[in-house]
Formats: sequence, C-alpha cells, structure tokens
Amino acid sequence: MLTMEDELIQVFVEVDDLLKEMGHRSHHHAKLSDSEVITIASMKELWHLKTDKASLRLIKEKFGSFFPSIVWLQPLAKTVQTVGCFDERIESKISQ
Repeated sequence: MLTMEDELIQVFVEVDDLLKEMGHRSHHHAKLSDSEVITIASMKELWHLKTDKASLRLIKEKFGSFFPSIVWLQPLAKTVQTVGCFDERIESKISQ
C-alpha cells in the first residue's frame, strides 16, 4: 500500500508524462503547472475528500513543499476547467 506522499508523486508523474505526450504546455505565467493542478484535483477524488477546500488544505499542510506556489480555490478551479478536456485520458492512465 502506497503512502499519501507516494500516491501524490505517482499521480503527478503520470499526469505530467501524459500531458507531455499530448504536446500540452502550461501557460508561461502560471504559478502552478497544469500537471500540478490536475494532480491536486485528482487527489481529492483518490483520497475521497468532500470539497476542493479540504483537498487544498490537506495538500498545503502535508505537501506544501511540493507546491510552493499553491493558489486558492478559484484560480485552481479555473485551471482545472481549462485543462478539463484531458480528464478522461488522465483518469484512464491513473487507474491503470
């Protein structure tokens, strides 16, 4: 069984690799990469957290050093929507 940290790292690597395969690049002014944003959003589901706020709080408290530029909910949600077209492919890759 993986630790939460191991799960987080595994999901990030898989998401980042998949986005690179797809030729996707994050906006150059973004504080967090799209891979980081999708990872954070994915962890909410993987860890069965009820709200985005709860997932952000947990990640900031336990893994803040991994995401030093973490932002609050609204910008995060907007980025998740922007890259949302990748959701099915990412979920498929992560669940393998």
